[in-house]
Amino acid sequence: MEITLIAGLAILFITLVISIYLDIRNDRVYVFSKHIINCSYEEVQRVIYEDIDRAKQLYSRLDEIYNRNSYDEMLYSIRPLKVKYWFTEEEIKTFNLSDL
Repeated sequence: MEITLIAGLAILFITLVISIYLDIRNDRVYVFSKHIINCSYEEVQRVIYEDIDRAKQLYSRLDEIYNRNSYDEMLYSIRPLKVKYWFTEEEIKTFNLSDL
């Protein structure tokens, strides 16, 4: 009886810890995703005034950046939410992506 109670409490505690971790990670993934979208959109807006042809190319590649990694993939991954872990160097330079 006592072993069952202790095992049940241990499972409850582990579930609680995982739940809290996922809640915090969910908030951070949302902020990171929003930041990436804003950075890439601002870069396209900036380039529009300099070179319209390049802006069209960047605009056509926005979906590539937006859909590069799914929200669930970011949420359940152990990779840090840093640009260098989620995007290539070329994408970082092209879209002027930066960390928070």
